[in-house]
Amino acid sequence: DFLDLGNEISQVEGLEGLHQLRELVLDRNRIKALAKNSFAAQNVLLELHLVENRIRELNHLHPLTELHKLFLDMNKLQDITELEKLDVLPSLTELSIAGNPVARNSQHRAAVVVRLSQLQVLDGIVVTLEERTRAELLSGDQYQSSQHPGAHLPTGDIHLPGLLPLWPPSTTLRGINGGLHNAMLGHDTPPSIADDNHHTHPYMTFRHCSSSSLVLSTCCKVCSVIDWSENESKENL
Repeated sequence: DFLDLGNEISQVEGLEGLHQLRELVLDRNRIKALAKNSFAAQNVLLELHLVENRIRELNHLHPLTELHKLFLDMNKLQDITELEKLDVLPSLTELSIAGNPVARNSQHRAAVVVRLSQLQVLDGIVVTLEERTRAELLSGDQYQSSQHPGAHLPTGDIHLPGLLPLWPPSTTLRGINGGLHNAMLGHDTPPSIADDNHHTHPYMTFRHCSSSSLVLSTCCKVCSVIDWSENESKENL
């Protein structure tokens, strides 16, 4: 059930008769590649140790359907696409790739977490739900950026469901002598009509209230100023 081979092996072979092998240790050898028949008979293998070898590619691992733990520290893995090949291991819950060139890539951990949905431990660190969610969001953003290069957020008004725009796009902001400015600063000073030539009534100008580029709290402040102005205007009539 357990086999430890450390005799400067350069190829993984001769395991065809070990059908019940559960753990295989091949640390500190000279293995550069995995052959097609390297693990052909190891469909019940649970742990595979390949630390300190010279592996650059992760091929022919598909027979290891029951593999739970894979240790690949201190090898020659350079490309994240090699780590993506590990999705052929449906039972893999623990992976270690520390000491490989690919581990110096700041995005390697997120890429592995997204690709291997069943993974629980990576490089000795538990993969939390928060980390997985963050990695999936990052992956989604990168995909959208690659599909739509140069895409950017809209610069116009953002309309949220159930909320009307703060004012119509064509509305002139004349006739409010500091009212909106004071509202944004948190003052309760009522707006006044500054330009009699336009006769802009506060109630008519700010009938619609929501958020455009202002934050919601500022929007609510503007609402309170508008309501006050409307009442004052009616009393003066």
